[in-house]
Amino acid sequence: MVIQAFSQGGSAIFTGKAPVLKSTQEKMARQQKMADQVDFWKEKKESLKNVKCSTIEDIAKKLEQFETYENEIVSAKKAYNHEQMWHAMDEAKELGEKIAEAAEKYEPKTAEEQREELAEEALGTEENESELMESMEEVSEELMEETAELSEEMLEQLSEEELDGEMTPEAMALLLKQQKEQYQHIDFFA
Repeated sequence: MVIQAFSQGGSAIFTGKAPVLKSTQEKMARQQKMADQVDFWKEKKESLKNVKCSTIEDIAKKLEQFETYENEIVSAKKAYNHEQMWHAMDEAKELGEKIAEAAEKYEPKTAEEQREELAEEALGTEENESELMESMEEVSEELMEETAELSEEMLEQLSEEELDGEMTPEAMALLLKQQKEQYQHIDFFA
């Protein structure tokens, strides 16, 4: 499997799959081009076998064409080999860039980036409120309900004391404290 991965682009080790790199596609196109050229010149060379020669000049011309075709085949293979050297360098560079991109994703974050990420998670987005905001709203609602219940109970106690005709300093302080709590506004979202 590892041998297959290297023959199919080399990146299978990192991703578990063997995607075709751009440089590999170019290599395949060059291979096809070279194969087409070699096949073309071989066909021409084969067609020389069917040419009948009656004079020495015809034989010399046929031999010259044969050598030209052989040189073209060698030239096509040589050009391909030269391009292959550059291809190996391009493929290594491209693979290195992909590895660098993958490594960047897993690079440790700075303390500031971690704080920003935590803040974003805590605040959520406008479309989707975060869990923290929802729990703060619930606590706020519960606090308001409890405060209202306590205020009612305190007012009832104070009313009973007022009916007795006397308001003690403790009762007065309690009444002021209740009123202060009742009208105090807690803004969790500021």
